[in-house]
This record gives sequence, C-alpha cells and structure tokens, in this order.
Amino acid sequence: MASVERLWRDLMELATIGAGAGRGITRLAFSQDDLRAKMWVIKRFKQAGLQVHQDSFGNVFARRPGRVVGPAVAVGSHLDTVVAGGKFDGALGVLAALEVARSWNESGLETELPLEIVVFAAEESARFGVSTLGSRAVTGQLNGGDLDTIRDRNGVPLSRALEQAGFDPRSVASCVLPPGKYACFVELHIEQGPELERLGVPVGLVTGIAAPTRFRVTIEGTALHSGTVPMGRRRDALVAAAQLVEAVEAIALSERDHWLVGTVASVDVFPGSTNTIPGRVEMRGEFRSTSREVKDRAMDRFLTYCEEVRQTRGVTVEVSIVQRDDPTVMHEGLIEELERTCRELEVPYHRMPSGAGHDAMNMGKICPAAMIFVPSRGGVSHHPDEWTDQKDLAPGLAVLDRFLTRLTGAAVAKRPGITDLGDVTVGGRTDGHAIHSDGGLT
Repeated sequence: MASVERLWRDLMELATIGAGAGRGITRLAFSQDDLRAKMWVIKRFKQAGLQVHQDSFGNVFARRPGRVVGPAVAVGSHLDTVVAGGKFDGALGVLAALEVARSWNESGLETELPLEIVVFAAEESARFGVSTLGSRAVTGQLNGGDLDTIRDRNGVPLSRALEQAGFDPRSVASCVLPPGKYACFVELHIEQGPELERLGVPVGLVTGIAAPTRFRVTIEGTALHSGTVPMGRRRDALVAAAQLVEAVEAIALSERDHWLVGTVASVDVFPGSTNTIPGRVEMRGEFRSTSREVKDRAMDRFLTYCEEVRQTRGVTVEVSIVQRDDPTVMHEGLIEELERTCRELEVPYHRMPSGAGHDAMNMGKICPAAMIFVPSRGGVSHHPDEWTDQKDLAPGLAVLDRFLTRLTGAAVAKRPGITDLGDVTVGGRTDGHAIHSDGGLT
C-alpha cells in the first residue's frame, strides 16, 4: 500500500528547494528553484520506472502504462509556489501520485488503463498575475499573443521567461492535449481553509471550484507639494484608491451569502515621497465566487463605483480585466465514486466547494475531474506556517490510492492492506459516512 511515511520524506526533501535564509519556500514560476524542483521530481519519476516527457511550456508528464492502449487516468498538481509559501500546496498532489505509482510497482499491480502523473507549470499567479498557466496551455486556453501580453512585475513577458527557462514559446500550440487523451483527472490537495479541521473530518470531496475575476486599476490625480495645496483643491489618487479598496470589501460583504469574496492584494503609490500628494496609484484585486452570475454582478457594481469616484474626486480611473475565469463543477459521477471509496475505507468525508483555484478547474473543461482535500492546520496556506500533520495525510492518500485503483480498472482484491491506515484516528469516527454535505454550488 502507499506509504505515508515515504510521502512525508519526499515532501520534506522537496521543501528544501527554494527555502532561503528567511521563512517559507519560494519557487516562482520558471525560476531556477522551480526548475530545480522539476528536475528533482523527474529523477524520482524515472527511479519509479515511469515514462517521462516535458512539453514546450514546462509541463511534466510521467506515465505508468496499462494493459490496454486507451485514455489514461490523469492525476497531479504543481510544484511552483507563492513568495514565502508552504511545503504542501501543490507538492502534495504530485508526490502523493508518485507514491501511489511507486507502491503499485512494488506490489506488482497491473491496471487496464494507463496512469499519468501531470506536473503543471506556473499554477500560482505570484509571478505573472495569472494563475494555472500550464493547465491553460494544455487545454487550449493560452495562445501565442498571451505569451507577450502576460508580464511579471519587472515587465518580463511570459515568452521571454519561457525562453530563459529553456522552453520554446513558439511551440505552445503543440502543448494542447488531443481530445480523449484522458479518461478523467484527479487532484489531491490541502484544503487551504479551516472547514475540515473545524468539522474534525479527514477528507473533503470538492463539488466545484470558485473562479476569480482579477482586475488592475490605475488612478491618476495630481502630484503636488503636500504642504502648499489646500485640502479642498487636491486630486489625491491614494484617497480615491482607499475608497475603492473599501468598495471591494463592501460589495463582497453584501454578497457573502452567495459565496463571494473580494480582495485588493497590492497598492503601488507614486511618486511615494512623504512631502508629495500621491499622483498615481496602481492597484490589483479580484472578486472570486462559485457563481459566475454573482461574480459578474460584483464586478459591474465595482465599475459603477469607480465612475462615482472619478466624478467626485476629479481623478481618472482606468480598470482593466487581467483574468476572468468561469467556476467549474466537479464531475458528480466521480464524486459519488469517491463517496463509495470513503465508505469502503471507513473514512468520514465532507462535500464542499473550493474557494481557491486549482488546475482541476481547467482540466474539468476537457475531461471529468475530481478533487480530494485534506485538512490545513488553522486554515493557513500561502504562508510559511502552512501545515498538515503526517497523520492527517494518511486518509487522503489511502482514498486517492483506492480511487485510482478503481479508475484504472485494477482489481482491488489485488491490493492487500489498502484499508489499513495504521494508528490513524480519523475524525473520531469509523463509520465512513459523511457527517455533513452542503450539496454543491450556488
């Protein structure tokens, strides 16, 4: 059976890549540490006897053949991180899949369908402001023009970042997966929120994934001496920006019953001197929801408020949409199969939406997709304190193992001991039934 101890060792070793002198792990997309992490995992894929290749966008694919030639069951996640991130986000999904394949080899398990582990490039938006770029590339949602218009904070276009990392941006079209390549896609991930820990439930079954609308706002006022311009005659770009930050929060609060959240993540002020009225502000933010209608309504209200601020403050306000994604519903048949798997393993579970975006939301556009969550301590993620105990990984790993065994057409009877979770106590319950189900999306 898959070993949670070996998985843990892999997670801790991978976490040394990108760990600087300060706290946290930083592996920004296409950085040297990101590339080192990929080479590290490619080496382990090959040690496990998997067939490995990498596409022109830096996505990595590791295949374990089946008895028949047919669509593969895909499983995986990503290795890149935010600045000063944690050890588990993305990495868990890749290394758990590796551990499953490795354990199958050790037990001599044969499957009907192939199993293919996918390591997506540039899942985090930390560098380019746009998330899930690798899975966008393989699902045909990224074109050649995007590679030049998408830029990082230093103005480096995505195309140049790819070239600097040794990939070919001119061949991005070749990365698109052919129809029918995958029978389905599965992603194991930390929850990144507090719900599972609050409920005392070891496994979450994701019903759908919220999607962001990300925006950039540029406010132009007049930069004049802070000591000589009377208050009533100022065109202060930062004061106008502050009103817009408050508007994002107010709009999100008014729609919180519809699973809407709003965030302004960065505000850059120019010229930035203490004796000068701010003349220009650039801010970035997002609205995120499991409902496209609610998200679009929030954005419309924000644009209306931007116009009001423009008129009342005498500034110019320009809003550009950086990213607009649709929420994704996970495949109900796969969720029901996951429920059966949890009951067989006597693992309590909870149906729940995902507020964070994942590669599964893009893969769900080309094949049935499912996600499995394990708890995050304190709900903390994208932070050095992101943590999931080893014992809390065991139920999710066991569910993934059994679920992939079923999906690839192997006989479960050939897997002795798969239900053995050792000394793990899962949620204080052993009846394997859901203790809460919220039914899905708004």
